[in-house]
Amino acid sequence: LAAKQPLGEYRQDSLAAEEILTLANWCLLHYAGKGAE
Repeated sequence: LAAKQPLGEYRQDSLAAEEILTLANWCLLHYAGKGAE
């Protein structure tokens, strides 16, 4: 979705959202791995 937006759409909040997504994905993987044990 983001790739279809013009470069002007990439603002500081986009970086913040990306960091939040990365953190959320890490938490999901971390706790999913713990539950599998």
